[in-house]
Amino acid sequence: MTIQENILAIQATLPENTTLVCVSKTQSKEKILEAFQAGVRHFGENRVQELVQKLDISDQIHWHLIGHLQRNKVKDVIGHVELIHSLDSIRLMDEVNTQSYKKNLITHGLIQINVAEEKTKHGFHVEELDEVLKKAVNYPNLQIDGFMVIGPHVNDDQAIADVFKKSQALFQYYAQLYPQLKILSMGMSHDYQIALQYGANMVRIGSKIFQE
Repeated sequence: MTIQENILAIQATLPENTTLVCVSKTQSKEKILEAFQAGVRHFGENRVQELVQKLDISDQIHWHLIGHLQRNKVKDVIGHVELIHSLDSIRLMDEVNTQSYKKNLITHGLIQINVAEEKTKHGFHVEELDEVLKKAVNYPNLQIDGFMVIGPHVNDDQAIADVFKKSQALFQYYAQLYPQLKILSMGMSHDYQIALQYGANMVRIGSKIFQE
């Protein structure tokens, strides 16, 4: 199947008002352009350096930074990305706010939560969220739009569903307290259909599009 056929097949499974972020890390500009011509407008990159090299593909692309962001690279992405999915520490959020202030911009971001409590993953622990959100919603130049969750990398649909169900409950609880929380970015190529069952309204799909 072509990239276009893969995209159409995926979009047919997405509920209305779900944003497809095409994960384009390691993909050539030609392949990204192919996905763009198939109608995708949101693309996600893991590394700042790679993202910056691809900015000239089209000014109609909405870029997302979905990988771990180091504080010393923040200044390079401010003004170039629509959404940072991976806000995983207060110090990082402080830096995003500071660099956005310097450029007189408001940057949008998601708080990454390590719901599965995996040692190999970045993200805040669930018990930190009260404190984090109290601070995060008051940044003048960083707007928190929701949460990002990575499902556990296991071949167990029930274990994945348990994490996504817990994530949905957290999102619903905090969205009542903070109405600006609108986005639940959750689900990748192998588990996005489970994520959709638990309220994900933004999915990050790469290999299913590019057939790696």
